[in-house]
Amino acid sequence: MNALLIYVNQFFELTAAALGVILMFKARDNRIMFWWGALTTITGLMLFADDLKWLVRIYSSEPIAINTLIPFRMLKWLTMALLISLFPMAALRPGYITPLRVTVLLIPMMVMSTAVACYHIFAIATIPLGDFSDIVANISALDVKFRLGLFVFSVAVPVGYITVPFIIRYPLRKPSIMMWLFIAALTVEIACYAIFSLDANLSIFYVYGIVMMAFYIVLSTFFLFSENPFSLRITPKTTDTPEEQSIEGLLFATMEEYFSRNSPYTAHDYTIERMAGDMNSRPSLVANAIRCGGFTGFREYMNHLKIEHFKACAQQDRGKTIKELMSQSGFNSRSTFYRLFSEHENKTPTEYIDRLYRS
Repeated sequence: MNALLIYVNQFFELTAAALGVILMFKARDNRIMFWWGALTTITGLMLFADDLKWLVRIYSSEPIAINTLIPFRMLKWLTMALLISLFPMAALRPGYITPLRVTVLLIPMMVMSTAVACYHIFAIATIPLGDFSDIVANISALDVKFRLGLFVFSVAVPVGYITVPFIIRYPLRKPSIMMWLFIAALTVEIACYAIFSLDANLSIFYVYGIVMMAFYIVLSTFFLFSENPFSLRITPKTTDTPEEQSIEGLLFATMEEYFSRNSPYTAHDYTIERMAGDMNSRPSLVANAIRCGGFTGFREYMNHLKIEHFKACAQQDRGKTIKELMSQSGFNSRSTFYRLFSEHENKTPTEYIDRLYRS
């Protein structure tokens, strides 16, 4: 039975890794999609390799003894959990997570790596802990206190990172339903990790692995159809004057003004390079300006402009069909248009047109 569960785990792990590779190729300037794809691929392959070791142990009839509060296992968890916990922050504030900020935010992992290394080098005696009763029985031992401290640290830091973006609100995006499902799944994952760390149980271990990979697969699937499934852009409420804005903010304001008078985005071959040419700027700076405006990337911004163009055309040309307006706005796929419009307006194009014509 244990081997069968491991095979199920491995199927999920390889599926997640494959989806991650697809997302990395699909991402282009969408950093959130790219890094989610990279994290999914790396995690899937690492866990697949780890499960191969478990299969070898099972088929060789090697006795399997799982202990609790293993420092290196907690460090592996913290590394993965920290990276996952940054996604709410990145999704709700595109452009905020830069390489420098990631380095700063990963300092807790570096601290714990140092602590675990020192523990393995200088620990005189390690007390074997088979389950929670062993922890309680040896709670006064310095070794157990230190390992419990590492455990609390490995849970508290990711939870803190997940909480921050909901306390410090960003005015340009709001959480989507998928974000709350992400938080719920992550809560289950943290609970499984906590139970397994404190009371080593093989059933919890297998459930933890399956839940985690199913979580990756579901979210990766949503990424295939959405630029940012975790959050939705909202109308900005800002009183910043141009002098108070950043260079990217000023460039985004220029872009908004330009696109209010011109609509090159309705052309199917309009690219970020062409946009940079229209703005007399560089593609990288334009991409940063788009993120500064609260959009995940170029495609999400283009879809926003096309939908707004559709609405403007619907106001002006009431005799045209949805298909004609859709084509005029730069969409060439009806299913894609209906999905994007419904996400953007919380109603279908048909409902929008019907309501518009009745007004």
